[in-house]
Amino acid sequence: QAFDALELLVLAKGQLLTKQEMMSSLWPNSFVEEANLTTTISVLRKALGDEDKERKFIQTVSKIGYRFVAPVEAPKPTPIESARSYLPWIVALVALIGIGIYFSIPRKQAIRSIAILPFHDLSNPPARDFLTVGLADSLITQLGTKGSLVIRPTASVLKYASQTVDPLVVGREQGVDAVLDGNILSKGNRIRVSAQLIRISDGVSIWTGAFEDSLDQIATIEASVARSIAQSIQGKLDATSISSNPKAYEAYLRGRLLWNRRTEESMRLSIEAFNQAIAADPNFALAWAGLADSWALMASFSAEPGARTHPNARAAANRAIQLDPNLAEPHASLGMISFFSDWDGPAAEREFQIALRLQPNYATAHHWHGLNLAAMGKLKEALAELEQARRLDPLSLIIGTNVGWMLYHSRRYDEAIAEFRRTLELDANFPRARTRLGITLLLKGDTTAAIRELRKALDLSGEDPYISGVLGYALARSGDNTGARTIAANLKELSTRHYVPPFGLALLYLGLDEKETSLHWLEKALEDRSTTMVYAKADPILDPLRSHPRFIKILKQMNF
Repeated sequence: QAFDALELLVLAKGQLLTKQEMMSSLWPNSFVEEANLTTTISVLRKALGDEDKERKFIQTVSKIGYRFVAPVEAPKPTPIESARSYLPWIVALVALIGIGIYFSIPRKQAIRSIAILPFHDLSNPPARDFLTVGLADSLITQLGTKGSLVIRPTASVLKYASQTVDPLVVGREQGVDAVLDGNILSKGNRIRVSAQLIRISDGVSIWTGAFEDSLDQIATIEASVARSIAQSIQGKLDATSISSNPKAYEAYLRGRLLWNRRTEESMRLSIEAFNQAIAADPNFALAWAGLADSWALMASFSAEPGARTHPNARAAANRAIQLDPNLAEPHASLGMISFFSDWDGPAAEREFQIALRLQPNYATAHHWHGLNLAAMGKLKEALAELEQARRLDPLSLIIGTNVGWMLYHSRRYDEAIAEFRRTLELDANFPRARTRLGITLLLKGDTTAAIRELRKALDLSGEDPYISGVLGYALARSGDNTGARTIAANLKELSTRHYVPPFGLALLYLGLDEKETSLHWLEKALEDRSTTMVYAKADPILDPLRSHPRFIKILKQMNF
């Protein structure tokens, strides 16, 4: 295209060519974005040495097009003169061929990681609100099944929704080889999805595509986008898990959007959305996998006891596997359930290994696998898995926090504190990082700073009962027994109308040095499978209880 563009401009003999004229001539049978033409002109200028502000060859007419401004003559020279006169053009052609080889061959080898941005809604009025993030999430899910590709998970790109961003800046921030940037335009019941895959190293758009159909065929459009991208980098894609039922697919997209928000309210709403998808299409494997993910996380966020949520999660995961044995997500969910609810480390290990065999670059599977290894006391291996998860998803707040959590369990407190603070630099309002920073500061002996961090975490979390228990522990350690007992009374009252994890009360009474009462609440945590109990084998905060017969008995009942 670069050489063809040069020919177009020279033959125009100084006349202005509009962008549309050039695009129609250079790509007569394809839909391409204007960025392709911009890149082509940039390549041409580089080959001609025309990169100064004072253009000698190609002039840009803002928002309209381009013209060739150097003199164009056709003399009748001698053969030798003719050869000499064409030498610069031959050099330029050789340069263009070299650039063309660079663009055409390495580009298919270089793309190893992609960030898929939430789509921009250009509709007036806007299209359905779930589409912008939901479509990106579904593409992430599909392309993530390609073992050779690293796809940044939805949680990493959510922050780019509803804002104008530079794809190149995003790509460098995410540490990926390419970014998929796209638009949605709907009118009536018709929808048009256009997208381009931009290589970060040089800003070249290496794939563009546009797909149009009725809005109720969005699943078909999305599958076409994913398949085209995969094929453009010499891959193949099986999208058999996508439902052709528009109501089911719409509910699924909405469910994934809600699940990624990671609040108690959004997770409850995601369960409702996934159930709606399943009601519309009972054989929709991804909807069953999403339902399993939502139920699996309810307990880890102290929204419900694991004994209540995880039977639902297991049933949904098993149904997803029955419908599509090649999905990694439900196996990761089963691993999470076996780990967080059953406290069965070996069973969890088997499921995580299956998930990672099916999808080696699935960051969530590496993440949850690392937590299971930590619960089994394999802290070195756990940290390695968390580091792998972070390489796959470098901006994940929860993964960054749990890297610090593994260092805490390894009693490398200074390194843990540095990791928590690094996460808080990304988002100062992430309560879990502040909570774990507070706990680590406590064990370092900085009680004042610990209490400050825990109070902030409690405010940010909306009065999370687990964090309240940890704050009570810290107050007791500082000598404020009255403050600790007030929190204990409030938590007991709250438990009459909301789930309160017993582990928080166990910590609070441990801070008061009432070990028998603390053990009573740990036994309660054993009964209801409190997810915060899973690290009991390694957690330094429980060291004062390690030699107590009741605590030893508790650990024996946990299959880690």
